[in-house]
Amino acid sequence: MQHINKIFAIALLAFCLAACHKDSLAPDGSSQTGGSEPAIADTLRGVALILNEGSWGNNNASLSLLLNDTTGEVINNWFAQKNGRGLGDVAQDMVAYGSKIYITVWNSNSLEVIDRNTSRSRRIDLGDLSPRYIATHGGKLYISCYNPNCVIRIDTASLKLEASCAVGDYNPEGVAVAGGKLFVASNKAGLPDGSYAYDNKVYAIDLASFANPTPVTVGTNPNKVLVFNDQYVVVNCFGDYNASTYSYSNPKVAAINVSSLEATLYDENLEDMAVYNNRVIGFSTSNGETMYRTLSGSPSAFTVSTSYMDNGVEPYKININPANGDEYLTTTGGYIANGDVRFTAADRSRSWSTQAGMLPSKVIFL
Repeated sequence: MQHINKIFAIALLAFCLAACHKDSLAPDGSSQTGGSEPAIADTLRGVALILNEGSWGNNNASLSLLLNDTTGEVINNWFAQKNGRGLGDVAQDMVAYGSKIYITVWNSNSLEVIDRNTSRSRRIDLGDLSPRYIATHGGKLYISCYNPNCVIRIDTASLKLEASCAVGDYNPEGVAVAGGKLFVASNKAGLPDGSYAYDNKVYAIDLASFANPTPVTVGTNPNKVLVFNDQYVVVNCFGDYNASTYSYSNPKVAAINVSSLEATLYDENLEDMAVYNNRVIGFSTSNGETMYRTLSGSPSAFTVSTSYMDNGVEPYKININPANGDEYLTTTGGYIANGDVRFTAADRSRSWSTQAGMLPSKVIFL
């Protein structure tokens, strides 16, 4: 793979600007993508939306609407019911920003834009960009993309692609905005034999110029990037993957000072993580047992505590409600069946489990 040169970047921008209008809006503003749609005038009401990734190649990504966080009552396939079509193939990330909800659908190369006042979604065709994770700031979306390896900037008012920034030879993954910078995990690159090479960098991009990414060395195979506070972002780094044992070696968690761009590394294996109340809350599995791992205190000198999960739980992702600390742990369903969402109140006063869709991952709170 090669860096994007200026000529190709201009061509990419022109292509994406054209691609952003392939959804063919009808005169009334409704999207005609995917055939006829029901007449919808429903304001989005509920506690949370659950993004179900779906299994690769099966076009079965979906949304579940949580109606009640006391009983766990949920409406599955909510998106299809409201829009008369499916969400697509591998829904990667979802954010609520302003009056809209944005979803990247990786293998469908699309961006869904759901109006919270109508529940209607507009599908934006992103060509071959392979969109992954989303960060928001200043009325813009920042989306990591695989093809080519870059971050694109989309204006939320016009839904037009404004600019792109190349981030090296490896696929970018998680993104986050802090301290006037966009932090982007540089993850992996495919090799001719079908295996992968892994990077150990997070790029810091100045938002004002949206150019000249500065590399920060972290652990191998960085994945998720989360804002810890105004001064730090944290990154879970999976380590080197061994295809013969289906395991990772030498995982790390990095805490990056957003001003100095210095990283502090911890020998921690977090398969997924969330940030709440000056703590990083994640989980890892070892010898058949799954444990919570909580990093607290100053990111330059974290202390770590451990507690065990219930036996038989195969967790996939962890989400924390930022308003109250309630936990939403999702499960894999063995990667062959629909997964569950397991709720635990912050004060441990109540809990429940409800089935969602295939590979439930991201939860946003309404």
